[in-house]
Amino acid sequence: MEIVIQNLVKRYDQKLIFNISNLHFKKGKIIGLLGDNGSGKSTLLKMISGMDKEYEGKILYDGYSLKHHMTHRIGMVSQKPYLFKRSVYENIEYPLKIRKVEKGKRKEVVDGFLRDMNLESIQDQRADTLSGGEAQKVALARALSAKPKLLLLDETTANIHEEAICTIEHQLKSYHEQMACTIIFVTHNLLQAERFCDERVWLS
Repeated sequence: MEIVIQNLVKRYDQKLIFNISNLHFKKGKIIGLLGDNGSGKSTLLKMISGMDKEYEGKILYDGYSLKHHMTHRIGMVSQKPYLFKRSVYENIEYPLKIRKVEKGKRKEVVDGFLRDMNLESIQDQRADTLSGGEAQKVALARALSAKPKLLLLDETTANIHEEAICTIEHQLKSYHEQMACTIIFVTHNLLQAERFCDERVWLS
């Protein structure tokens, strides 16, 4: 999914957060979104996701304004993801369940994520009791299970251990190669952005 931003203005209580005249996130690329604290990176992701609609200007998705059916093609994972107070398995299964995917197919997909992201040993554990790295892996697996064409990641690998970072990056690369999706990846880690991302965009 290609994202084009035109004359985008965001304010909080009349305070200007940012004014972006033109910004282009190319289709099928992994793009690192960088910038100082307070530059509006997280806010921009919420606006692109459709969670925040209080702004001036345009955000275009493959040339169109956001419609309800398009939101199902967008996945987002925050730095502090919200997980249901249910098992790891049920959390990953949820997007498939609400899309009425057949039970056998759901199990196949969820089992694949549990295996690939080293979550099999905790699949029955309640997700709200997990460590930071485990929670991020579950949140990512849940987002990917819906097969988004646009994936928005807000500091997804911040403050978690190296093993979890490697697992998450590997899973993202694998999904990107398989689905040719667009990934916008907010990070403060310049080395990670240079290593992991195809392109880098600075928000100031």
